[in-house]
Amino acid sequence: MFRVFFIFLLGTLMTAGACTPAPRTYPHTATGAAEVQRDFMTIYEAGRALMLQKKYPDAIVPLTRALALAPRSQRALVLADRGYCYLQNRQTPLALDDCQQAVTLEPKFHYGYYLRASVQAQLNVFDKAIADLEHCLVLKPNDAMTLKLSGYIYYLINDFSTALSVFDDLAHTGQDAAYIQNFRAKILRSLGRDNDAAAALEILLSHDPTYAEAYSQMGLICEDQGALPEAIGAYTLFLKYVDAHDPENAEWIHNVKQRIRKLRFKVNLGLK
Repeated sequence: MFRVFFIFLLGTLMTAGACTPAPRTYPHTATGAAEVQRDFMTIYEAGRALMLQKKYPDAIVPLTRALALAPRSQRALVLADRGYCYLQNRQTPLALDDCQQAVTLEPKFHYGYYLRASVQAQLNVFDKAIADLEHCLVLKPNDAMTLKLSGYIYYLINDFSTALSVFDDLAHTGQDAAYIQNFRAKILRSLGRDNDAAAALEILLSHDPTYAEAYSQMGLICEDQGALPEAIGAYTLFLKYVDAHDPENAEWIHNVKQRIRKLRFKVNLGLK
């Protein structure tokens, strides 16, 4: 599942929109054009700043205003940024529409296709998502961001061999080693190759010994192999390093705590 965040209610967005000043009018002169460009940049940068702060509904308001002022050469970029905010705000139809407009305006806009692939994947239209990602790789060969999303989608559709091939290629780049080894481990576990998955997790932890999800996966492998005390130890380390303040992790943390309780009960009874 794609991690998308709903931060403010629609009412917040509407209130923010109601507070924005009415659009200015500009004389048809070089000075007027310069003022339009200056206002566009100010409003666009304000929207970008809110987007980077993950205040997606708030960001949509200035980005929409910036779009009205944007020169043609900048419209695709503004549309993509607004589309990203719509996606994170769970407004996928609007996100898809912005992405389609962006790539229509700029047929070689790599990020536009990448973002449209993300939206298509959110909608479970995986064939179109893969087609967009293949086009991304034509425009920007071996792009790591594109390959990661491609590998993830193959994983989602249970094409584990292709997903593993993609992440194996990424592993050779030496970039983002922890994330890549974590995903390799997930795929290898899905293929029933627990020992290889454990080896990938060892590589991961050599890069980042605080990577919480690695310990969660290691706990599952230990459980599968009947090593219950080792599983409890791995899950305990997961709880130590996971971000307990992130609400997205709440259910995950609860489930791991439940597993630890059940495993301790089994260990006390001498069960496996």
